[in-house]
This record gives sequence, structure tokens and C-alpha cells, in this order.
Amino acid sequence: MRPWRGGDFMNSSMEVLIYVITLLILFPFTAFALAKLDLFWTLVESGNIKYIYHGDTLWKVIADVDGKKIQGYELVDLNLGEEVKKPWFGMYWIGFPPFVSIKKFTIKLRKEYEETAGKRPEEWIRDLGQREVNSLRYAFPRPFLLQKVELSEDRQIVDLLVVCKFLVVNAYLPVAELKGDFFELTGSILKGAITDIIKEQKNIQTFLTVPKGEGGILEPLTDKDSLLNKALRKRTGLRLVGITIPEWDPSDPATREAMSKQFIAEKVGEASVTAANKYKEQLGITNEADALAIERTARARSVHVRAVREALEAIGANPDESVRAAAKVLQAESLTGLTTFVEGGAPVVVPVGGNKS
Repeated sequence: MRPWRGGDFMNSSMEVLIYVITLLILFPFTAFALAKLDLFWTLVESGNIKYIYHGDTLWKVIADVDGKKIQGYELVDLNLGEEVKKPWFGMYWIGFPPFVSIKKFTIKLRKEYEETAGKRPEEWIRDLGQREVNSLRYAFPRPFLLQKVELSEDRQIVDLLVVCKFLVVNAYLPVAELKGDFFELTGSILKGAITDIIKEQKNIQTFLTVPKGEGGILEPLTDKDSLLNKALRKRTGLRLVGITIPEWDPSDPATREAMSKQFIAEKVGEASVTAANKYKEQLGITNEADALAIERTARARSVHVRAVREALEAIGANPDESVRAAAKVLQAESLTGLTTFVEGGAPVVVPVGGNKS
């Protein structure tokens, strides 16, 4: 047996120390890579909510929402001076897989087209298909198509593109209860509330004149204590905070034709205003250029006259001669189209041809 030596112990200790230091250096990078895969740790983007499951049971909800905290499953405002402590490097410890996991669910994505004018109602919204996600946005927009909404007085039918903005107030219902498929239920609740308000306009003339943007006809629905928001909160965990009608289409052909003519007239009017403004700007530029040219000419003549007077005074000419010379200079410079100037208004004689006999 080889005798034990102190040097061997020192070498072994150094090797262990090197391994430990290497592991400590690599640990944050390894943990971050695992967190992106929702293994052992997870990352939560700003404005998102995640769900930690033990098997098939919801264990905890975590969120990174400015000014909010999770209390139970509710997102509530922070108290004055209160702060939410975020974990080391933003990585939340979730536990050991496969016993613990981050919930994944499917969201149906829809978005309104940027240009809807002249398109049929079926072309107002673009279906982007389904996507599997591992988090829920705290605030998000959602377009809805409401067709064949009938006005109470003249029985006119209108199709509506309604764009809503929602906040999550109860994180349990939309994912743990409805498995992420909550838009259909949300749309059915919205349709009833919106239809009631549209019907109150009675006829198409009234409907066409009411404001439909933010703060418009549907704004009462966004009140925190409205019947709609109470129903949404109870059944979907959401709250409506913004709503607009960016596009609508009446079923009556005459009304649609009138709207088309009005749209064309508005565009023609906008083009006329734009052309008038451009002409005004060009006229202003031209006038300014003319004024500058006149000012430069006047300054040049003033310098010329001063030079003539100074030259005459230098050779002893009397003041009357200086004045007459200055006047001749001004008179000559005003005749821009002639090359010969005759004093006293006599006619200009230009010889033509050779000698006449």
C-alpha cells in the first residue's frame, strides 16, 4: 500500500474546489435555461399570469403585473408603499418534474383587419388559428362580430365589428375552470348587452349619428359595476375596460349606398383641403421669396448710390452734383429691359444697316 502523503490531500482538495467553483459559475446559466423550459424553475414575462399544477390540481398562481398582486386567485391592487418581491434573477421555483408542472392551454387567436372599408362582415376579422401557451395576459384586446342586430323601430338590421379590451380579475376561472376556452362564453354575454343598447337607438338614422369610438354609445358597459361586468366577472373572471365599434354595415341597400357616397364625399373633401393647404403653403413660400428679392434689390441700389456719392465727394463734387448722379443711377437701374439710356426722355437711336446715300 502506498503511504498517505499530505500532497495528495491538497491536490484532491484543489480539484474539489475547482469543481465547486465551476458549478457555482455555471449554475445561474443552467437554471435560466431550465426555467425557459419550465423545468424546476419558470420565468414570467411582465403582464403575464402562470399556473403551477401538482399533477392535475392547481397549486399556485403567479403573476408579474405592475401595481397588482395575487390574493387567493384575485388580482388586487397593492397597498400604499407595498411591493411585490420578485425571485432571484426573475426565476420562480416550481418544484421537481414530473410531479410539478406549468399549465399549458390552447387559445384561439383572432385579430381585426387593419383595413375593413368595403369588405363584407365575414372579412372584418382574421382567424389566426389556435396556439398552445403557458401563460395568460393580464390585459388583452379581442374583436367580436355581431351580425343581424335589429333596431326596434324601423326593423333595420346591422352587422357590427366590436373591439373590446379585457382585464383579468379572477385568474382561476379563465384557465383552471374554462381551460382557456373562454372567448365563446364571453362573446355570448357581450352580444346580449350590446344588442340591448343598439336596439334603444330605434332607427338607422339615430344609429348612424351616435358616437361609436371610445366614450361612445357602448361606454356604459365598461363601468366596473355594470350588469355586464358583473356577469363577466362571475362567469369568466374578466372585466371589460374598453369597447369600440370600428366598423358597421346596415342591411338596407339604400342606406349602404348613402354611406358609400358620404365616405367618398369625405375623402374628396379631405383631398380638397389638403390641396388648398399645399397651395397656401406654396403661395406663402413664393411671396416670401419675392419679398426677399425686393429687399435684396433695394439694399444693392442703396449700396450703389452710396458708392457713387462717396466717389463724387472724394473728388470735390458739390452736393447738387452728387444728388443728380444718384438719381441717374436709380433711373438707369429701373430700366431693366434697355441697354441704352438717353437723358431727358429723348428717343433711343439704334443705327440699322450701312451708310445711306
